[in-house]
Amino acid sequence: MPDYVLSSPAWDPSSRTPLPHNPETEGDSCSLPSPPQQQGPAHPLLDSRLIGAKLKVSVTGGEHKDKEMVVAIVQVDGRVSIRFSHYKMSGFLPPEQVCPKHPNPTRDNGLLVVIEGDHHGKYVRRIHHQYKDGRPVIMVAVVHRMEDGQESLSGECLEFSPNELCVSHETKEEKQQNDGLMSGLHEEARKTHAR
Repeated sequence: MPDYVLSSPAWDPSSRTPLPHNPETEGDSCSLPSPPQQQGPAHPLLDSRLIGAKLKVSVTGGEHKDKEMVVAIVQVDGRVSIRFSHYKMSGFLPPEQVCPKHPNPTRDNGLLVVIEGDHHGKYVRRIHHQYKDGRPVIMVAVVHRMEDGQESLSGECLEFSPNELCVSHETKEEKQQNDGLMSGLHEEARKTHAR
């Protein structure tokens, strides 16, 4: 082995890389660019907190263009994807061709899922709506869902714009199971907002 290899110091991974000398910026403090900010998924339905959810969407392109479908949020090969089943056919939809079906703030009392913000992935049900600065706001109760479709109220109430929510798919049996769940909250809201 040549002598220069044996006598050279080993690279120290904790050492700082020297910055190039620039006489024009002499005396200026040098700042390194900050790393790019971690961003959420580009599509609101491609969030791991939604895996397992069955949601209603509008398809805006491809062979299913202009159709409303129920899709499942699944994880395949480590990636969150949007899967559809239509009769005996199933497949995946490109996210750019999928728009979440947002609830009507005045009358959608079915199961909803939060698709934006800190509460992303929570199941909720509409209690009431109101208008703030001319925009609709939906007051909802957070629900816990069991595997059999049975729900219970968590005691947490939140407010969202319709664009922060997506309509969830419920079977006829699930709707019947949870039919009276919101009765007390609906009645209380009617009394409060009737004043």
